[in-house]
Formats: sequence, C-alpha cells, structure tokens
Amino acid sequence: MNTVAIVQARMTSTRLPGKVLKPLAGKVVLEHVLSRLSRCQLIDKIVVATTTDDDDDTLVDWCGQYGVSCFRGDRDNVLSRFHSCALQLDADEIVRVTSDNPLVDSSIVDQTIRLRRTEKADYAANNLVKTFPHGLDVEVITFKALEESHLEAVENYEREHVTQFVRHREKRYKLVNLSSGEDWHDIRVTLDEDEDKQLIELVMRLSGIDVDFIGLQALFSEFPSLKRINARSKNWHAKYNLREHII
Repeated sequence: MNTVAIVQARMTSTRLPGKVLKPLAGKVVLEHVLSRLSRCQLIDKIVVATTTDDDDDTLVDWCGQYGVSCFRGDRDNVLSRFHSCALQLDADEIVRVTSDNPLVDSSIVDQTIRLRRTEKADYAANNLVKTFPHGLDVEVITFKALEESHLEAVENYEREHVTQFVRHREKRYKLVNLSSGEDWHDIRVTLDEDEDKQLIELVMRLSGIDVDFIGLQALFSEFPSLKRINARSKNWHAKYNLREHII
C-alpha cells in the first residue's frame, strides 16, 4: 500500500493572493501543513501539486529550496493534476489536503486513512457529514476511484474539485465518513481572508503552533467569542453555499 498525500496549492487565490507562502507563527502557511502531515504514521509520501502557470514558479522555487517534492499540472482541471501526480508516484491511495489548512490534524488524517482501509471503501472523508472544524478537512480516495473519475468526469465542477465525481455516486462507490461525535463545524480555521489569518495566529499564540483538534475544542469551549473574529468570512461561504473551494 503506497499512500501519497497530495497537497493542493497555488499562489493566485482570489481573496488572499499568495496565502500559501504568507508568514504564520514563524513559518509560512504551507510549511505548517507539510510539517503536520509529516507526523502521520500512515502516509508514505508527501507532494505539493501546483500549476504550470508562471505565477506558481515562486511556489515551485520554495519547494526546491526546502527539499519538498513538487508536481505541476493543469490549473483548472485539478482532477487531471491529481491523477497525473498519483500516477507518477505509483499511489495506491491518495490523501487530499489543501494548502490553506495550516491546522490539519495528523491524528485525524491517520484515522481517516485507517477508516477507509478497515471499511474497504473507495473513499473516506471527515466532511461528508461536517462535524469537524472547517480547516481540518481530509479526504482519502483509492487510485482506482480517482482514475475512474479522471476518465469519466465531464462536468466542470467534477474536474475542478477532484473528488466530486465519487462523492455524488454513492450507489457506485462505497463512501465512509469519520465523525467527531459532536458538531464542531461552526469553528472556522481555514485560510481564505485576512480575518481567518488573524484567528489562526491567535489560536496558535494561545494554544501553541502544534494545537490539535482536542486543543481547538478546549480553546473554543473556553472562549467561544473567538468565532466572531472571522464571522464575515464564514458568513460569505454560507451565503453562497460553497461545498469546496479552489486554492
């Protein structure tokens, strides 16, 4: 079993350009993501999948400087980018993480991988039913399901969002969801706006840069008013009912 974590990243985010390389608590955002994934026990390889656009040369240079594996593919056809990357690395299962989630929890990633394997599922995630904080999202898909998606998906949203082909075919594929046991999804620690960055920086100051899901539960239970910091960003996403976003 060759398990490859593919971190989706690009520099031309609409609302916060260059966010993946913005400084955050002594590192850049992407560095936090990669550092946390490196603690996973069930991941064999980690690669950053970016685009062939000139705008992403800076990101590729950063990866080269820090010895991070990097793959370049189509900007808009992210499904094709993931499939080509997984094919090149001979992946059996792919862990999809986005580079705007600097608080991704390695334990939750491992739990999601283990759930897919135990259930012999085609796809596992912790956001089919959203109970974890937004920003701790993880998806795991078999190469077979990813390749079928690549060969058969025709809708733009299916090619832009990698796993939508599988997620909308529950009769064809076995889908399993990791639940937190309680609803913590009103906590938003993904990075889309300046207010998101302010909240994440404060969370790291209060609970440490290695804060995990348990730490987030404790912090937001004690200080629920922290959610107000990026309420505008959360409300924007709720208004437009965005199921996923391209970064």
